[in-house]
Amino acid sequence: MSNFVTIILKESKKREQKKAMLPPSINQLKNQATKLFKIQPPNKIQSIYTTDGVLITSISELSHGMEILVSTQLPDEDFSEGENQVEEAPKSSPRSSQIPTKPKTPISPKQTPPPNSMNSPKFVQPPPVNVSPMFGSKSPKMSVQSSGRQTPVLGQINEPSASTPAVKQPTSGTPGRSPSPMAQNQPPSPRSEEEGQMVRNTSQLAIIQQSTPELEAKESSARRSNSPNAPKRNTVTRDGVEEQIAEILSPDEKERRAMLSCGVDRDLIISSLSENLSGLFSDIMPSNAAATGSSSQKGSSRLGQSAKDDEEQPEVTNETLKTAIRQVPQVMQRFMTQNGNSEITQQAIVQKRLLNHFGEIPRISNALEQHINDQIKNGTFSTLGGFNVNFKTLIVGPRSSGKTTYLKNLAKNVYRRLIASGQYRHTFVFNVDFLQIKESFDDPIKFYNAFMGLALAQAASQRIDFQPYLDMITQYFEKIVQVDTFINLPTKFSLQDDFRATSAVLTELASNIFNAYKKSGSLSIFMTHVVTIPDFIAKAFGYSRVLVIADHIDVADVLVPCNDQLTRDTQNLPIIEFVKLLLEDNAFIAGCQDERHAIEAIDLIADDSTDILTGTDIVSVINSDLDETHSSEIWFKLQVAGQTPNVLLRCEDCGGCPGFLARWDVIISMAQQYIIEEHKDKNSKKLRERKLALITKIRELAALVFAEEGDFGTINPYPGKINDFEIVQNVRNE
Repeated sequence: MSNFVTIILKESKKREQKKAMLPPSINQLKNQATKLFKIQPPNKIQSIYTTDGVLITSISELSHGMEILVSTQLPDEDFSEGENQVEEAPKSSPRSSQIPTKPKTPISPKQTPPPNSMNSPKFVQPPPVNVSPMFGSKSPKMSVQSSGRQTPVLGQINEPSASTPAVKQPTSGTPGRSPSPMAQNQPPSPRSEEEGQMVRNTSQLAIIQQSTPELEAKESSARRSNSPNAPKRNTVTRDGVEEQIAEILSPDEKERRAMLSCGVDRDLIISSLSENLSGLFSDIMPSNAAATGSSSQKGSSRLGQSAKDDEEQPEVTNETLKTAIRQVPQVMQRFMTQNGNSEITQQAIVQKRLLNHFGEIPRISNALEQHINDQIKNGTFSTLGGFNVNFKTLIVGPRSSGKTTYLKNLAKNVYRRLIASGQYRHTFVFNVDFLQIKESFDDPIKFYNAFMGLALAQAASQRIDFQPYLDMITQYFEKIVQVDTFINLPTKFSLQDDFRATSAVLTELASNIFNAYKKSGSLSIFMTHVVTIPDFIAKAFGYSRVLVIADHIDVADVLVPCNDQLTRDTQNLPIIEFVKLLLEDNAFIAGCQDERHAIEAIDLIADDSTDILTGTDIVSVINSDLDETHSSEIWFKLQVAGQTPNVLLRCEDCGGCPGFLARWDVIISMAQQYIIEEHKDKNSKKLRERKLALITKIRELAALVFAEEGDFGTINPYPGKINDFEIVQNVRNE
């Protein structure tokens, strides 16, 4: 049932050989070989070769019975790849060669202007630039002050460029300099202020464009670095707005500037809204006051009281409305946070209720979990809208080999992905185990009630607001096939605003069921409408697709008889044909009891039947649980009546089936306790009891592992009775 290879240690002079079962990946085979040859860390198997010396890189290159060589040394290809990477590393450097650099200008010595020429256009300076360390680094940080003067930077006075008009800057208000008497008596003209501002902006741009060697080194390193912690360049835009100012702005001002950069004037919108709302309030308030005055003309006391009430009413102004409008984003943010928390809670409830339909889900090994995740990747696809299900899978395997365990864990992981991606709002999950409703197969009405009850119960699990009406709607659909006149949905449900569209679809479904049962008299028509119940439930609650989880579908390959109401058909019909109608147009994950029976049942049986075998992925549980946690240190030598020699029962005989390996783990645990008790006292009563319980478990597993399945689920039992066993320590750990 499993594939084995012979492993030879390349470094061993005795050419030691071990047998190992083929795992799913080449790394697992290396780990297994490391344990078999008991190689002590830090050494381990690094490479695998054929007997001809060809390097093996994939598990698909191995076959049953093949001899391979293993080595603790890295293959030659790994060293060559590392050398190539080292050689190519300088070629993959960032695009520093493409970044143009400014020519370095020598720093001129400090120039001191003559005292009489301080106010000349030549020495009108832009704001100073301070160079300071940035977070402890040696590269300088440049900041622009708002003063009208420029202080020398690193011993240099920067003069305006030749293209800058030499306009005299007013010196009034400049700190550290006494204005001239003429400047004190003569007010500055608007033209001079504009020209002075032009000079300042132009000087700022000129000073930013200059670069010292330290600043150039910092800028080039920032361009080459892809790290998010790389130092930011200090730049000033052409509008004269410094980026450093944004760091100390309030969140409200940052939001206003961000919207303004996108062409949206937030202040203008708020002003417009406040003016419109204030006009609306001004139109409403006088009419209310007039109505109050006309209704209170009976006495002066009422007039006085009305005037007093009007005076006490708060006045709605533009500033009040602006303040209220500014509070709207904060309120919406709190609302969205609370809504998100409630959605997370709802997702947890939905997942818990859906998983409750499966009952207890056993824990599985890491290898089986990885195998299931691979099947999910093959059966789903991701789009811009999220995670979509495209399953058409039939899980097969020997009897009691863990097919139901595999199906439950597969469905659980699919549920989690649907919830994580938000697609559970668009996917209706219908779970049915035909083995649990097998008793309803002898009557079409019993089958209808069981099928309808499952669909409505799972709709209530996914739609929490439908839960209070579940019993009411279930009783309504049970009553539909009992009355002679069609009745409408209960008004307590149909008049709810949240379920008006749902009520229309459910009414249509009830009408179809009633007409098919009471008027058509055909079993075929009635059963066809019954299996379309999940599709109508999904449509009623706004789901766009259906995922069917059906276990033991081969159990439904039985005939359903006609009753007194359905007499139009002259023969009984197989339920599996109607189940295939449900699976044909929807995604499904199906399990079975007998694999050969299930494959024949979903195939084209007759000319007018449905074929869903074409396009269905057949997934076997054999070799799905090749995990190292299942112990292979103990074997059992079985003494079978009438057979010699004895038969060995090993972990490899389970074939990697999760159901068989779960029983094997229990047997290993019991065997370890038996060995401990045997060392204490070989003749104790407790030891005999442990041996009796252990041989019972061994007989159950041996009957499943060594049995051969016959036609349609019949099992040819293991010939001979297991009378005794002997525990053999697998010293070689094969």
